Amino acid sequence: MIVVLIASVFDFRYRRIPNWLVLGGAVAGFVAGAVAAGWHGLLASLLGFLTGLFLYLPLYVVRARGGGDVKLLAAMGAIVGVGTCFQIVLYSALIGGIFALALALWKKRLAKTMLNLSIITHELMRRRMPFCVDEQLDVRHPESVRIPHALVLASGCVAFLALGIEGIGL
Repeated sequence: MIVVLIASVFDFRYRRIPNWLVLGGAVAGFVAGAVAAGWHGLLASLLGFLTGLFLYLPLYVVRARGGGDVKLLAAMGAIVGVGTCFQIVLYSALIGGIFALALALWKKRLAKTMLNLSIITHELMRRRMPFCVDEQLDVRHPESVRIPHALVLASGCVAFLALGIEGIGL
């Protein structure tokens, strides 16, 4: 949780997540897994790391997430393991959707957001990259409206902890 909170501050303030932070988080996850359960714990951390990496890697490829977000989720996966990583991503997706809707309403861009979603869906279904049709669909474009995603992941962690280890039956 500490790693994602620090990442949230950096992401909110500088729009970047430092590599030293995610590398340190991943190493801490591997060490903690190994200390807690030997080779089985190390393997569990590695599987969690790969889960986080592969959950967000497709979003990075279509330029819907930055590289720091991918590395952060991989480090979180190393720390919490596969099952918890999935739950945190689900909570984060729900919370992120609410944040995105609120931001679109606040910036009076709901119609533009809905149009963008239809373009993204249309292009992905045809196996084309959405940012090739409209460069503002690239998360790195200076005029695109973005939410610091580390903050969304931190919110997902808080939701996971608040709802207990068992969550809500996910």
